[in-house]
Amino acid sequence: MFAGASVDVRKFARELRSDMTASETKLWEFLKTKPNGFKFRRQHPFNLYVLDFYCHALRFAIEIDGEYHNTRIQKEKDRERTVDIKKYQVEVYRFSDKQVMEEFEKTTREINNIINDRNRNLFPYPDASGLKGKVSLIEEAYEFPHFLRLRKEN
Repeated sequence: MFAGASVDVRKFARELRSDMTASETKLWEFLKTKPNGFKFRRQHPFNLYVLDFYCHALRFAIEIDGEYHNTRIQKEKDRERTVDIKKYQVEVYRFSDKQVMEEFEKTTREINNIINDRNRNLFPYPDASGLKGKVSLIEEAYEFPHFLRLRKEN
C-alpha cells in the first residue's frame, strides 16, 4: 500500500495532512464520505512521493495541481512522477485547484465516474450468482501487485 515509502516520506505526509490547501480540504470533505463505498486516504505516502488522495482498492490516485504545476519544469516533473507511480499499477488523475474550487459538482461527478469505471474494470464479475454457495471478493493485504481471490463462505 505504501510501495516502500521511507520513514521520511511518511513523516512528511503526516506534516502535509495538517497543512492542506483549500482545494484539498474541500475535496477531502467529499472523499472521506467513501464515495461509492471506496475508502480514500489523504496525503498518502507512496514510494518517493506523497499522493494528495489515494484509494488502495481501486489503485487510483488524485492529485490537485496549483498554479506552479503549469510551469514547463513542473509539468515535466509531474509526468516523471506519474510514470513512476504507474509502475505500481496505480492510475493518477489530475485536477486543478481552480476545477475543485469553481466546478466542484462537476469534479465530484467526474471522480464518481472514474470510480465506477475502475471498479468495473478491476472487478468485472460483480454477480457471482452462477457459483455454488456464497462467494465474496477478498482483498489481500500485500504490496503490489494487488492480489484478489474468491473465497467460498459457509
